[in-house]
Amino acid sequence: MAIIKTCFFSVHIIFLSLILAYSNAFAADLLIVDSLTAEPYTSVRLAVLEELKSQGFSQGTNLTIKRWSVGNADGMTKRAWLEEKDKHYDLSLIHI
Repeated sequence: MAIIKTCFFSVHIIFLSLILAYSNAFAADLLIVDSLTAEPYTSVRLAVLEELKSQGFSQGTNLTIKRWSVGNADGMTKRAWLEEKDKHYDLSLIHI
């Protein structure tokens, strides 16, 4: 199972790099929805933010981040969906 997670994570980072390399001249809006503020979500979130940084994106300059930690609560997941569904994010990182 760990190998599958590692492969998925690697593919995710490569895909993210390709998208960001294409759109590096623009500002980006990122939505992050985590089930919990704990592992493995913390490591993945930090790696994505580090990759964004390496591609020239920094929060407050050309990157806006909206983050939800829903705490495995059905009500919070629904609230996040209702609030964010009509917004146009450049990238969404959803770990539920």
